[in-house]
Amino acid sequence: MMEAVKPLVTGNGRALKEIGTDPSIRLISRYVDQGLPIFWHLTSTPSFQRTVNNNTARRLGKPLKKPILAGQSEDSQSGGHICLIVGGRV
Repeated sequence: MMEAVKPLVTGNGRALKEIGTDPSIRLISRYVDQGLPIFWHLTSTPSFQRTVNNNTARRLGKPLKKPILAGQSEDSQSGGHICLIVGGRV
């Protein structure tokens, strides 16, 4: 994913810095306090997505959807997402 966003980032005069796969809250806070965005990669598995969908349906008072059994396997890397963490001083 870093390679995919690199042209966009560098094309706008910015740089990417990899901070590792297990950053501490203190390290994340330091970057956020400087106003620097953090791209956080995660994998959304089918069981996680079902849980999220069911929780949302419950909150909205809607019926739960029947799970679809075909598709992405639990250990697949095909459910990749990036969360953008931003912040700054107030």
